[in-house]
Amino acid sequence: MAIDRSIKRVVARNGQVYFYQRGKRISYKKGIVKFLKENENKILELGEQAFPKITEKEKTSLKRSQAAKERYFYDDGKGKRKYVDKGYMALLKATKLSQFDTKQRNLAKYADPVSNMRFFPRYSDILRAVTTEYLRNQDIFKDFEVREGRFKDKNTRKISPTIESLTDIAELIGAKSPFANFKVSYIDFDGEEISGAKRTMNFIVKFQNMIMGKITNTLQSLGVLTRFLYRPVINPKNKTIVFDFTDISNQTFEELLAFEANRQKVTRTNTGGITIANKYKGVIIEMDFS
Repeated sequence: MAIDRSIKRVVARNGQVYFYQRGKRISYKKGIVKFLKENENKILELGEQAFPKITEKEKTSLKRSQAAKERYFYDDGKGKRKYVDKGYMALLKATKLSQFDTKQRNLAKYADPVSNMRFFPRYSDILRAVTTEYLRNQDIFKDFEVREGRFKDKNTRKISPTIESLTDIAELIGAKSPFANFKVSYIDFDGEEISGAKRTMNFIVKFQNMIMGKITNTLQSLGVLTRFLYRPVINPKNKTIVFDFTDISNQTFEELLAFEANRQKVTRTNTGGITIANKYKGVIIEMDFS
């Protein structure tokens, strides 16, 4: 399949690529953009084969061009197209646009089906909608569950959490997440905030191992399946995600656990469930004993 030559691409003997339009050479930056745009359908079909002697620089441009086609944008026809932050789109899809088929990637075209009024008359309305809708519907994003078990008769099923096992949280803050460009931090037991996604994940792993150790030491004779429910605070305007482990109780975890076990009459002959939601500010810990 021949490539459209309205923008002509020439590879010199030294491997340098030049672009020409109507017989005149144009800058590489302008040329590669126009070349990709005018030939996008053929390039999508042929990929790198559409480029004779493709360079590393062109490979990067091609990947960026193809990635851009997956992005949502705002274009009301009055100015330059603006791409919408992936984190904002994740929030909008779960709130403002939850009732729509979101295959339409131009947010300027979304409108109320009854009044036909556009949801986002201006680009600035996107952030306003993200902020207000998220604050109104925070529960959609609050619980990120991690399960961990310790079984008295089946030690081989004991689970030690690793970063890789924190699937829900990794999907929220990982490198391929819509929130990859959000600043991630955690607040430790004493209320000090520490920044960094990797540090946050490492702290969560250590936290879960610590809690499972405390459960083992307090209720030694029982098997347990523990659910950790994390409630991070997402701030769309500042692009931050904060996990809060602030210690909000004067009692130790062991004291709270022993009290709840006694109150619920959890013993080897009378097992059941316990929930502790009043120890760490942004974490709910649920335990089922056997």
